[in-house]
Amino acid sequence: MLALGVPNLPSDRTMDDIDKELQKLCGIKSIRYEGAFNHIYYVNDLSAIISQEMHNPSIRPHLRFLPEDSGKELGEAYQGQRWLTEQDPDLLTPMHSVLGQNFFTLEPTLLHDKRVCMPSRWFTRSGRVYAKAWPMKVVELDDGASGWAVQTHLEIEVAESDLLLSFPEFKRLHLSLKAMDPSKIIGMQSDEDIPAEYAKWTKTDPSFGNKWRTKSNGKQVLAFPIWLYCDDTSDNVSKKWNKHNSFLFTPAGLPRCLAQKEKNVHFLCTSNIAQPLEMLDGIADQIECVKSMPRASIPPLGIPKICSLL
Repeated sequence: MLALGVPNLPSDRTMDDIDKELQKLCGIKSIRYEGAFNHIYYVNDLSAIISQEMHNPSIRPHLRFLPEDSGKELGEAYQGQRWLTEQDPDLLTPMHSVLGQNFFTLEPTLLHDKRVCMPSRWFTRSGRVYAKAWPMKVVELDDGASGWAVQTHLEIEVAESDLLLSFPEFKRLHLSLKAMDPSKIIGMQSDEDIPAEYAKWTKTDPSFGNKWRTKSNGKQVLAFPIWLYCDDTSDNVSKKWNKHNSFLFTPAGLPRCLAQKEKNVHFLCTSNIAQPLEMLDGIADQIECVKSMPRASIPPLGIPKICSLL
């Protein structure tokens, strides 16, 4: 630019200082790992990349965090049965907000028609949010104890407009509603033919509900599914073999027309020493760390899950 006669150019020192400040504000740290075979490698901070994507105004409007029931139409990953019906609910978006209340999966919920159910997963249909849910009923055991039984052998669909009270509000108001305390869960009824047998409820602590309610501290929690890619760079033409294995990912919640654009392909790590499984161990460690201690930043919280390793 100096050769072109551009005036008032900043010095190299000034540009270096600006770059350092920008790195503090927007940069992604690389985390050092030592692999199972004592190889050193670095993995870019996955949670920081996801956080930036969640707040990127050019990306966020296109991201999908819930599966879609699109009938016979199948054109996007979020329309597939894998995401809609087969995925473990623990790996899906656990909450949906309605009129200032946060409704979480695996928690008792009171509906407008006075039924009580337990949402197991959220999904969309024709632009509206619904829940797949298990009905709940009050039962009394032979020893006189009474409480709620979760009828996991049955499944109902509940529209967001049917939701009345979330678990904390239901628990707070159950006496005035003359209802059983929603935290008193006897167990699960998984077989309609054996109505008196109840398996122990182990999916949550009934007294506290979904673990993400406590972890999120009131923030929005969204599952952030990714396509994880591993590739080797082995096509150089030099005389010396210089193979590198690299991991990259793209957000699976993006439409196909956007997912493969260069700006949406994110680099995680590369090494010509560490083996792919060694590096994958570091990536898995980051995912588990995010799940146990989500990044305390501006909401929402994006919880990564791997849809597929390619």
